Amino acid sequence: MASIKSLRKVLGCIIILTRLSYCRAADGHHKVLAVEVDRRANFEDTDASGAGASGAGLMRSESDKSDESDESETDAPENLVKNGDFQQDFAHWQQYKPSRPNAAHQHHIAGKRLMHLHGHCYQTAGGVQQEITTQPGRSYTLKWSAFSGHWDGKKEVKFTVNFGDFTKTYKIDKSKKGPAITSSGRLMDPEKYEETVTASKGKTVLSFFAPMGHCMDIDDVVLTLDPTTTTTPKSAARGATVDVAMAMFATLATGISF
Repeated sequence: MASIKSLRKVLGCIIILTRLSYCRAADGHHKVLAVEVDRRANFEDTDASGAGASGAGLMRSESDKSDESDESETDAPENLVKNGDFQQDFAHWQQYKPSRPNAAHQHHIAGKRLMHLHGHCYQTAGGVQQEITTQPGRSYTLKWSAFSGHWDGKKEVKFTVNFGDFTKTYKIDKSKKGPAITSSGRLMDPEKYEETVTASKGKTVLSFFAPMGHCMDIDDVVLTLDPTTTTTPKSAARGATVDVAMAMFATLATGISF
């Protein structure tokens, strides 16, 4: 009789671990593991209930630690762009594809410091770039402001934004409300942009570029980690499943007799 009970315990553990592996890989959340263990633990008889409860308790403990860690990282989103308001002039930024020296430079207008892309509008092209530390597979929110100007004499200004694999060209129509920076030096409301972008590497280059004949200013560049999207590397999922397996087998082994 004792041998049959022991066999049932082992079979139950195998079923639990199979479920654990599937749930951990599919969802990546420790709470799913705790729920699954609670359900499967009820299949054991009275003698095995202690072992099932211990396994579930272990799962919940690991879940609590994971949740606390996640919350501490996402409570206050940090702007990963350094000097995104350009109050430190060109600090942390570099020229990006300049067709002449100093193609991108600062504008001090109406008490604000803006990054100008680029000087000598009709003959040059250029922009700025910054390398940012990122987490592969994670999504980010990118925001910035763009000011069209009077310098290029065009009704429409174009510029391109790159972030890793993300590339998009934008157009500002000046025909209706005129440029945001007037010839008299007045500063009007800028165009505001927001994009969701994804990092594929541990270092990602963010760049802003204006082609030849198109000039504009940028300001208030902000990049924050999106707390709602997470990825779990396969190696981490496998490691968590192995740790759970070892702990549960050790617990069950104390009650096995032949």
